[in-house]
Amino acid sequence: MLLGGILGGVISSTATTMTYARRSKGTDATIPQNALLILIAWTVLYVRVFLEIMVVAPQFQDAFAPIGIMFLASVLSAAWLWRGSDKSHRGMPQQNNPTELRTALLFGLLYSGILLAAAFSQEYFGSKGLTVVAILSGVTDVDAITLSTARLVETGKLLPKDGWSVIVSAIMSNIF
Repeated sequence: MLLGGILGGVISSTATTMTYARRSKGTDATIPQNALLILIAWTVLYVRVFLEIMVVAPQFQDAFAPIGIMFLASVLSAAWLWRGSDKSHRGMPQQNNPTELRTALLFGLLYSGILLAAAFSQEYFGSKGLTVVAILSGVTDVDAITLSTARLVETGKLLPKDGWSVIVSAIMSNIF
C-alpha cells in the first residue's frame, strides 16, 4: 500500500487520486485503503514540488515553510489513517508508463502554455492574475505552474512572497 501511494505520487498524484476514488465507488470496504493511498500520493506531491523548486530556484526559500506545513499535515494524516487501517494489500491498479514520448510531449506543451500564461498574467495582471492561472492549471497539473513560478521568482520577475502563494494555490486546487 505504501509503495503504491509513493509510486502513484511520483507518476501523477492527480491520476492516482482519480483512479483510487473511482475504485472506491460501489464498495465501502476499500475506501479507507484508497484514501490512504491518495494521501500518500499527495504527500509525495509536496516532496516533488519542493525538489522542483530546489532545482529551478534554489534561492526561493520562502516557499519551503508553507509547503513544509502542508507536507507535515499530510504525513500526520497518513500516519493516522495508516494506524487505523487493516493494512491488507488489495493490489495496485494498472499505471501508465510515465516515460512515454506522448506523455513527455504533452507535458512540454502544457509547460509551455502555462509558462506563457504565467508570464502574460504576471505582466498584465500581476500576482493576482498568476494566481488565477495557478488555480486553473492546478486542476490537472502542479508541476508546470511550480516550475514556471519558480523561474519567475529566480529571474526576479515575481516576488518570493507572491511566488509561494501562487504555488500553494495550485496545490490546493489540485488536491481539492
